[in-house]
Amino acid sequence: MSKFYYILFFMCTLSFTGISQNDSVAKNVVYIDFGGAGVFGSINYSRKFYSIKKFDFDAHIGISTTKITDFRNKINPQLILPVGVHIAFGKTHYIELGLGCAYENHVRANANFSPKRYHSFNGNSSLGYKFQKIQGGFLFRAFYSPILERFKTMRHWGGLSFGYAF
Repeated sequence: MSKFYYILFFMCTLSFTGISQNDSVAKNVVYIDFGGAGVFGSINYSRKFYSIKKFDFDAHIGISTTKITDFRNKINPQLILPVGVHIAFGKTHYIELGLGCAYENHVRANANFSPKRYHSFNGNSSLGYKFQKIQGGFLFRAFYSPILERFKTMRHWGGLSFGYAF
């Protein structure tokens, strides 16, 4: 009977070890972009939703503003919400490819010079380098990120990201 308990204990230990190793993979990232889809910068959250071999797939959302006041110098912030997906190839040092869209909400003067809130969508993509350890910790990204303003005019853009993976 004591062999049974040893085997049961050993099997439970293995299963908990497997769970803890799986949980040590960082799936969440909070980071700041300087440049990128948020134009001058944004605060972002990213979640890894799928991994296979050396490929990681994640989705991200952020928030940004480029102006706090409108044309009358009253507080009326311009809001930018970038969302998208990234595919990263590698381990610790990654090549990253991304596609996304950014919702932009801003105030401009209408024909009567009264403030009117407008909204638009901008497309974006990214190609760059990412450093992130599998267990988490410091994150760094450097990328080229062209922005397709209102899906009509292309602007060459880039960015740097610094963050923490957990």
